[in-house]
Amino acid sequence: MLIFGMVYYCLYEINLDLNFNTINTLLSGYGILWYLNMLFWCFIVAYPISKKVKSNYFQLFILLISFALIYVKCPAVMGLDNFCRMFFYFYFGTLFSETILKHKVWSSKILIAIVGVIFLVSYFIYEYNVFCDMNNQKIKFITGNSLRISFILFVIILIRSFEKKLNYNFIIKYLDENSFGCYIFHYPIIYFLYKSNITMINSFHNNWLFPVISFFSAVIISYQFTYYLRRLKVGCFLLG
Repeated sequence: MLIFGMVYYCLYEINLDLNFNTINTLLSGYGILWYLNMLFWCFIVAYPISKKVKSNYFQLFILLISFALIYVKCPAVMGLDNFCRMFFYFYFGTLFSETILKHKVWSSKILIAIVGVIFLVSYFIYEYNVFCDMNNQKIKFITGNSLRISFILFVIILIRSFEKKLNYNFIIKYLDENSFGCYIFHYPIIYFLYKSNITMINSFHNNWLFPVISFFSAVIISYQFTYYLRRLKVGCFLLG
């Protein structure tokens, strides 16, 4: 995060003065790298909890506290603000994966059906609230969280259901092994495409095809670059 953050900062920033804000930006994860910083804090905090806390009631208590942290204004220092906003979803997904799926309370098909219904109902209520310009904050609060949680649960159930098949799938394995590089390198590629003055690219800027072309171009190029870079020692050191 720090290595790529410094590279991105030098590429995209005009003012390169080294001050508190600059250092804090790099330590918090510059640009899209905030996600790495957030995950780092999540793992650091969740590890001792998962090892020491065995009581279901205490786990629920921690979950409620983490939910409250989403709506508490935390200092934007070393990425703690992002951690507070995201830890609830991280911890909720961990508990769900380790309890509900581990003990097989319900079958995967029933769980997917339940989660799917919750997602669709939440989505239509959320969109109705926006479309009719109701601006009801309570509805927005409930449906917004329902959408996020149900989507997380859907992904976890899907992955756990097909875990063995996914492990032996060549395409999935390739995407998995090089996904970190795609996450890192797609950023400057997209930036270049949007800022480029190349006539051919520029003519697409107001066309709906442009974001689609940009997306697939960035994914393909970054995956290929990652694949070949990881074959070198320096690439393995940087990307795992």
